[in-house]
Amino acid sequence: MILKNKINVVCIGGGSGLSHFVKAIKDIEHINLKCIVTVADNGGSSGVLKEEYNVPALGDIRNVLVALSNVQDEMSSLLDFRFDSGFLKSHSLGNIIITGAMMSSGLNLSETINNLAHVFNVNSQIIPSTNEVVDIKATYFDNSEMIGEKNISLPKKKIKKIEYLNDVEANEDAIIAINEADLIIYSIGSLYTSLMPNLIIPRINVAIKNSKAEKIFFANLMSQPGETDNYTLSMYVQAINNHLGYCGIDTIIANNKGFSDKIINKYQKKSAAPVIIDQENLDKNINVLLEDIAIVKNNKVIHDPEKIKKLFEGKILCHSREM
Repeated sequence: MILKNKINVVCIGGGSGLSHFVKAIKDIEHINLKCIVTVADNGGSSGVLKEEYNVPALGDIRNVLVALSNVQDEMSSLLDFRFDSGFLKSHSLGNIIITGAMMSSGLNLSETINNLAHVFNVNSQIIPSTNEVVDIKATYFDNSEMIGEKNISLPKKKIKKIEYLNDVEANEDAIIAINEADLIIYSIGSLYTSLMPNLIIPRINVAIKNSKAEKIFFANLMSQPGETDNYTLSMYVQAINNHLGYCGIDTIIANNKGFSDKIINKYQKKSAAPVIIDQENLDKNINVLLEDIAIVKNNKVIHDPEKIKKLFEGKILCHSREM
């Protein structure tokens, strides 16, 4: 049962970024959490099952399901198990389970995930942004194009626009979630292949525009090779607003923690670099919060789950007092 004194928080994104973010905040008592997740993937296990059985891409959905699950770790980790040999090589068991659940029940993806959420004791709502089988296309600034999520970063060109190959109908649950939201979070993760596929669905776009919720962009820590090479913070914001067609960000939360030369050099070898905070190039109406929210773990820069939770709880409590 949804309690009236709780705040409706909608997180939008996909990939490992969204699952990492929502895992950090899922246990906060003050919120009703809903996750709108892209199904535009076409690589790996998701891509094979999508092509073979004509089902939406399941990998990002599976990641969020695992992140939000409250069953024993051994049980939830089964969903992430990948076969390393045989005809199931590289397939995720979770993707196979979700595909089988859809085919055996005749339900759409959203209904199937609702059922599996009960099995895996998920207290939040996981919402595919659409229940359709979709593919995205990138147009670059030289007007060349590339079809398919897994291919978009390959040319290593600056992306001008992301769009779907066909008209896409939004999941009605996503529209309801946005309409009821008090906070809308654009999650960390791949800008063009995880976040944008949600935002460019026409009814989702309009719902965000009409929403009175505060819209918060959690900025990435590092650029992503092939997608956001040399991007500054303002370039992320401009890309989001260009795809929305309006200024859809009220608040930005970005990292102000520096990294060692060793870590920076490591990322440079992979053609990645820390996102530069060029606050002077941002719209003056956008509230910018610079926070120490990063850690280095196993030589990898990530958002610190504890810091994210603490910051988010403070934000929620502040918002609660204003309501």
